[in-house]
Parts: sequence; C-alpha cells; structure tokens
Amino acid sequence: MDAKLAAQLKDIHLPPEPGIWPLPVGWWLVLVLLVLFGITIFYFWIRYKRLAPKREALALLQVIDINYSQHQNAVAYVTEISKLLRRVAMQAFSRQKCAGLSGEKWLAFLQQHSKSGLFTGDNARCLVEVPYSSRCEPCECTGLSDQTQQWIKENL
Repeated sequence: MDAKLAAQLKDIHLPPEPGIWPLPVGWWLVLVLLVLFGITIFYFWIRYKRLAPKREALALLQVIDINYSQHQNAVAYVTEISKLLRRVAMQAFSRQKCAGLSGEKWLAFLQQHSKSGLFTGDNARCLVEVPYSSRCEPCECTGLSDQTQQWIKENL
C-alpha cells in the first residue's frame, strides 16, 4: 500500500449507542403493570379505610354479645345495643336526622333504613322499652344481635 493512499483512509465510525428512549416493549409492559398494581393497592386501601366504621361497629357488637353471655344482664345488653345502633345511625346519616329520635320515631327510623324489615314485633318493643325498665327476661330479646348486625351491614 502506498502511504499516500493509506493517509486517505478514515477510521471506522460506529453508530451511536441506543438511548433509553424510546423504551422497548418489555419496559412499557413493566410500567403498565406497576401503574395497575399501584391503582389496585390504592383502591383496596381506600376501601379498607371506608369500611373501618363497619368493622369497628361489628367488633363492638361482638364485645356486647360476649358481655351478655357472661353476665346475663338483659337490660344492660339492650341498652348497649341501642347505644351502638344510635352511634351507627349518626355515623351513617347526619346527627340531626337521628340524634333526637326516641320511642316509635326511633323504631320507624330503624325500619325505614332497613332493607329487610328489621326491628318489628317483640324485638322492636324490647329495644324501646327495656333500656328504661329495671328488669327484663333474657328470652325476650332473642335475635336482637342478629338484627343489629344485619342493620349495621346494610347501613355502613
């Protein structure tokens, strides 16, 4: 080779290295999955927070049932259930709608916001009369806990 010809040769230029953008298809899939995962986690977190009052009310109802099974004090049992129902009603509806209700108006409110016709008959009477009496037969208020649980589930 002639030196003159060799001087005219140029080095081989490599193409530039590929950049990070645009992303390959695999990375797009990873990003989409991460976004979907984040949205799913956010949805379940919001749902968990929204259902916290219902979980708390149902746990309190279990405590009331346990106390009743230990002490068999029907007046205290019905009084605590009535307090729980009122707290749930004030949480689910506005305080102005239900805080001042008592007697028949309270029962009408409970029945109005029940999809399955709860709190009718003896249990309704028990809920209204027993907290203001000194004695109550334990068998008078059977099913009150189940109706209260169903009402809480329907309204919270």
